Amino acid sequence: MKKIHSSLLLCASTMMSTVYGTISFDIQADQLQTLNAGEAMPTTGVVMLLADTDSNGFDAVEAFSFAEDLSTGITADGTSGDDLVLWYGDLSNSGMDGLLAAWLPSVSLGSYGSHTLSEGDALALAWFPEASMADGFIGVGASYGIFSQASGSLGSEWDVPADGSSSYGLYAFTQNSIMLPSGPESGALDSGLLVANLTTVPEPASAAALLGLVVLGGALVRRRVR
Repeated sequence: MKKIHSSLLLCASTMMSTVYGTISFDIQADQLQTLNAGEAMPTTGVVMLLADTDSNGFDAVEAFSFAEDLSTGITADGTSGDDLVLWYGDLSNSGMDGLLAAWLPSVSLGSYGSHTLSEGDALALAWFPEASMADGFIGVGASYGIFSQASGSLGSEWDVPADGSSSYGLYAFTQNSIMLPSGPESGALDSGLLVANLTTVPEPASAAALLGLVVLGGALVRRRVR
């Protein structure tokens, strides 16, 4: 099957030797879309690889900062969550809206802060069309999409492979893909699966603080009325 790589990725994959104790990933997606189905995500949008470290499914993404050391255990579902961020980037390698081509040369099993990445943990691709690498954070009310199902004939299962696995393929190609084989006969996905039709929520602490302000405001209004 034809694969998309930038010259930089090809060079990196040629020169990078597999180091025991780490996993390398080849991640490709076409077409990642915005909230408006059929509209390709801009190259500046943020993409993340997530891992469900507690085997309880992927939760709603909360507003959070990702411009930190990932080894500390940054999660996309709040500070008490378990959906670990393994990698983040944008679409600059492909240079085309909606087209992701990423090479992750070294992801290690083991501890990330209070979380543990293990073989068999479910993986998911999340994309945020309105965010950017320059922002360094995902805000409240931002649209996003998440893809986590098995990709069938177009790649490997979307879960963490055995320690030392090399070039583990995570692919998500839709039937309206531009650069990759399309159509049901190719095993491509329905284009609706890659639409950013979800919305980020506030962190619980922020939501509680907001509720407190609302209650306080109501009390003040009642006091003035009296």
